[in-house]
This record gives sequence, C-alpha cells and structure tokens, in this order.
Amino acid sequence: AQLAAQCVYTATVEGSTPSGSTIELAWAAGFFDGEGNVKCMCATPSKRGHTFQLTVVQTAEAPLDRFRKAVGFPDRKIYGPFKGKKKNWSPRWELKFYGAVGREVARRLLPYVSHKLGT
Repeated sequence: AQLAAQCVYTATVEGSTPSGSTIELAWAAGFFDGEGNVKCMCATPSKRGHTFQLTVVQTAEAPLDRFRKAVGFPDRKIYGPFKGKKKNWSPRWELKFYGAVGREVARRLLPYVSHKLGT
C-alpha cells in the first residue's frame, strides 16, 4: 500500500508515466545495470531519515536522454558536462532521481534488471 501511495504521489508531482515500451524499459534496465548506481544515504544530524538516490553517469548526453524518456521522466534535468578528475578523462553527464521519484524509477526497472540487482 505504501509503494502504491508513492507511485500515485510520483505521478501527481511529475505528471509522468513510463514511455509504454517494454523494449525501452528493458533497454533502460540494461543500461542502468552497467552504468547506474543506487544510494541510500543517512541524513545529517540536522535532518531526519534517509535519502534515496538513483544515478546514471555517462560521457555522452544522448543515452541519458533516452533513459529518462524510457523510465517516464522525460523532463528530468541532465547535469553536465563535468570535467574528468584526471586530464585524460572525458567530460561526464549525470542524471539523478531522488526520493519517491527515484524509488519509482527503480520499481519500473526492477522486472528487467539482472538477477543480482533484482533480489
């Protein structure tokens, strides 16, 4: 029931639905499996609870644009380019989903991710 409430909240806040293509969601899951990460960070002493963050980083912006459309959040901001830490590293772009939106993206990807992440 709580997950369903989060999904309704997410759809209301973002006004989004998945692209409708299971092929695109499966692609996004595979892309996330190789390029993404999930963090659950403890809050600072001045804040309560935890923060959920789902992030995908890439050296090109186009795959991140496809990813955000596939998971149903086409207006999500892509940040970058950021310089690499080392001189020979390529610039990178970042796409981040926080809180209820991040959990909703994870829920949409879960049926398609590899077994190691889906358990």
